[in-house]
Amino acid sequence: MKELRKGADQVRRELDEQINAWQRPVADLADAVRQLIGRNEQQGGQATLTEKSIVSLVPRVEQLISSEIGAIGAGFIAAPSVVEGRRRYMLWLQERDGVPRHLRLNFDTEDLDAYDYERMDWYTAPRNSRTARLTGPFLDYSGSDHLVVTLTVPACSGGDFLGVAGIDLSAHAVEDVLVDHLRVLDDAAVVFNEERLVIAANSTRWMPGERIANFGTATPNPDPQLTVPLVEWSGWTIGIRQTVDA
Repeated sequence: MKELRKGADQVRRELDEQINAWQRPVADLADAVRQLIGRNEQQGGQATLTEKSIVSLVPRVEQLISSEIGAIGAGFIAAPSVVEGRRRYMLWLQERDGVPRHLRLNFDTEDLDAYDYERMDWYTAPRNSRTARLTGPFLDYSGSDHLVVTLTVPACSGGDFLGVAGIDLSAHAVEDVLVDHLRVLDDAAVVFNEERLVIAANSTRWMPGERIANFGTATPNPDPQLTVPLVEWSGWTIGIRQTVDA
């Protein structure tokens, strides 16, 4: 078990570094939103944003999408009425045929088919915790129609929540990156989220998207098990199951 822990700790450090690398440019985008508010206040305005000021972030969002392998889309989703004259507002660009294009969604609160992002986990979790969040994998049926992992970071000014900056990563691309690290382990290993959904595994014992039951708890399985939490805000955990030779 000692060797199992040693290998797990090394992989944990590598995966923590990777997760933080995904988070940093999104946090920079959230900070850019905060700075827009700061300039507005310095000029005697209120702690609100204008659509014109947010659109100035488009080049930064385009750079974020083009520089991140597996990025499907990225942008800023505003808290209610933070953008002047808009109850809801989203600046979101998606990769379409190699070109970032604006995503247009229906935000009409009186329409039953409206896209209500205020109820989405990727929005509510960073709003409530004021920390970054990884959500998924899930099928983005209202946007890209891809299986995605969404990373969001809250944008705040003082105590005011302005919204979230975020990026959609291809779940398959995320899986490939994680598996590259898990392969160094001799034992079967899996990364799963708080909902116990599999993100990636180095073994066919687990398939991406399936729900793991009882990992890390007492089970009839005789094989030693180990769970190692990753970056706290990620909600992800490495699970390792050592096969005992008969």
